[in-house]
Amino acid sequence: MKTYRVNEIFYSLQGEGVRTGTPNVFLRFTGCNLTCMKETHGFDCDTEFASGRDLTLDEIVAALAECLDDAAASQRDDVSACRDDANAARRVRCADQKAPSPSQGEGWGEGPNAARDPVRNADHLPRSTAQNKADQNGNVNGRRDHSNPARDSVANTDGTNWIILTGGEPALQIDDDLITALHDAGYKLAIETNGSIALPDGIDWITVSPKVAEHAIRQRTADEVKYVRGYGQAIPKTVVEAKHKLISPAFDGNVLREKTLAWCEQLVRDNPEWQLSMQMHKVWGVR
Repeated sequence: MKTYRVNEIFYSLQGEGVRTGTPNVFLRFTGCNLTCMKETHGFDCDTEFASGRDLTLDEIVAALAECLDDAAASQRDDVSACRDDANAARRVRCADQKAPSPSQGEGWGEGPNAARDPVRNADHLPRSTAQNKADQNGNVNGRRDHSNPARDSVANTDGTNWIILTGGEPALQIDDDLITALHDAGYKLAIETNGSIALPDGIDWITVSPKVAEHAIRQRTADEVKYVRGYGQAIPKTVVEAKHKLISPAFDGNVLREKTLAWCEQLVRDNPEWQLSMQMHKVWGVR
């Protein structure tokens, strides 16, 4: 049975590009065909994508559904905690006592339940179906079983219906079967690719972020093309046809140097067909 090597699955906000701020489930594949280093690319790769686990299509669909279940449960817990804290604050005010200010943190949306992103790394991804034993209620390992081979029961009805295929380089593994299975489960598909491999048809949003010379780019159409630029690097002469052309200032770890940001701002000012895109998830402190 065909499998895909998956590094992790997690729920978060898209942190960069035109879709910044939208909720998504990230499906990160293991492996990349490039090695990005500051000496050769102007920045170091900031992602761990070497580890992983082999999953079938049914196991991927099950893991995505479980991730969304966990995200929904976490959000319900956060709402409940906020309501409890709000009720407590009202009781304090009714007793003519001084209410805490928002800067005091816990009890005002900054407590232990804040900013949790359900994550399934390689150690927490589902093992092969043969390794799981269903209990008498039809659950697997104590959770609802999403691994129906027909996949009819796991069609996504949650408001979050975007999956971001990322890596590493997801184009090394994605194929027509994966695209069809995820569409059948009710998801829309976005991809973040370096453009060195031509993509199959059917992906709903394509982000090409080139890390190779222009003549080596094979995916030459996209919804957005995004170049990471360090201080001193020029505006690219891209071969990618895209509605949105983005310049993203290179971070040094989680730090954005002021001179790098100023350089990229000037690039955009001088080239108005381009726009600035920052890695906002690093600013927000989320995945």
